[in-house]
Amino acid sequence: MAKDARQVELTPDDSLQGLQFEQGFYAYDVTGVAAGTAIEVEIRFHQPGDEPFAATRYYKYGPTPDNDSDHWYDFGLDGATGATFAGSTVSLRLVDGGRGDADRAANGVIVDPGGPAVDNRVDPDSVTPTDAGVGAIGPNALILMTLIAIWARVRPRVGGSRLGNRTAARHLE
Repeated sequence: MAKDARQVELTPDDSLQGLQFEQGFYAYDVTGVAAGTAIEVEIRFHQPGDEPFAATRYYKYGPTPDNDSDHWYDFGLDGATGATFAGSTVSLRLVDGGRGDADRAANGVIVDPGGPAVDNRVDPDSVTPTDAGVGAIGPNALILMTLIAIWARVRPRVGGSRLGNRTAARHLE
């Protein structure tokens, strides 16, 4: 199997906003694959200094079974194909002619343009009210509101006691 890996220039579009491609994009062709079979390709990335490899997603560019146009898509593991991460190694499970093979043909060649990404987007399901800011109150504000409520309840009222005011109101009805 020949793997001719090379760094390539690909331009991310708006769908990749919030993703960071620190390692850039790569393309390679794996030849000599039995038509329609699955393979696994491991890519080891080197970080400068002691920086940890932070990528948790792998994005590919090309057609998919549900979209014949070239487009960016998350190559997350779907059971048959996809990317997994272990330290600075990305393992890509590919099927000749399947999802992840940019030529979409079961022809013994797997074509793979893409790259690892650090996902800096915020997942709306993971945001708690205190993270949101708008409409959220902090612990100090909650304490202050509680003290105001207690003070309003126990402070003396002008014009008589609470019971006296309620009693007077009942007599007027």
